[in-house]
Amino acid sequence: MKFRGQIYIPAINWMLCVATIAVTLIFNNTVSLGNAYGLCVTIVTFITTIIVSLVALIVWRWNVFVVGFFFLFFAFLDFVYLSSTLLKIAQGAWFTLAIGIIFTSFMLLWHWGKENQWEYEKNTSRKLTDIVSVVREDSSSSVETDHIYGLQLVGSDTPIVKFEGLGVFFDQSGFNAPQVYSHFVENFAVIHSVVVFVHFRQVNVPTIPKDERVAVFPTELQNHYRLIISRGYADIQPFAKNGKSSGEDLTSLIVDSIIEALTESKDTNSKVRHVRNAVAHHVSYMIGKASFEPKAESSRLRKLGLSIFGFIRNNVRNGKVYISDVPKAKLVEIGMTYEI
Repeated sequence: MKFRGQIYIPAINWMLCVATIAVTLIFNNTVSLGNAYGLCVTIVTFITTIIVSLVALIVWRWNVFVVGFFFLFFAFLDFVYLSSTLLKIAQGAWFTLAIGIIFTSFMLLWHWGKENQWEYEKNTSRKLTDIVSVVREDSSSSVETDHIYGLQLVGSDTPIVKFEGLGVFFDQSGFNAPQVYSHFVENFAVIHSVVVFVHFRQVNVPTIPKDERVAVFPTELQNHYRLIISRGYADIQPFAKNGKSSGEDLTSLIVDSIIEALTESKDTNSKVRHVRNAVAHHVSYMIGKASFEPKAESSRLRKLGLSIFGFIRNNVRNGKVYISDVPKAKLVEIGMTYEI
């Protein structure tokens, strides 16, 4: 039976299983294990009292005096139990505090590092027209096969060479040009004939109706499209077939969604043929991998924090599970350095 709102992650269950067995083996008697467990329970109940009081005050809009009485009464009882279990730190309760400090430090460091990353990406984010400019339109070329138009880098006379193919750039922000796109174009001065920015949006609902999962938007440049794929936390891959996903399914979703969106625009047939020609020639998936370099004037503590964050980020499981089934021969990882 399936219950709405429940999440099951097999890897987490196995980790908890191994950790539980390890803790049981580490403690050589049930007294120490009971002390560690007792401190854990009393801390949880004390935190629960605080959170329930905040919910009652902010969400349920209870009277402040009622909430205050509730909090003082239960917080006093929780504090009595908590203070008694804190006396058992030397007899095994230290383990609970150590685990709590380690996990709290990890989460705070991760949050701090992501905040720095997002701030950097926000400050360096640019529109497509700030990176690439259209310098000419070749109306004499065959729209059925070429759709040729001249591009060059903004601020220079460097032309951008176009080659036939579909380039899928995975986009984290969902607006402006992805960092990986600007890094690729400005360093290589080449681009695919058809470009798609794919952004996966995780929504805090169990599931999203199938007809609302994919949205296609035009961009400032011709043959550049933005595709936003929304997914609830209980949904399977939006492009999966029969519960299993693959790179071909993702390509089909991208192409079919763009073609469907083009049916309502002008010059539909030529644009559709152009997209199909690009897919027939070559499809590549471009994803950025950022490394972090502290600025020279950064303090030693900041440099240490960024180094640890970078190490953790490079070794944790990749959050982009959507690309796990993309053919490795077609996946191009582009390294970028963020000077923070």
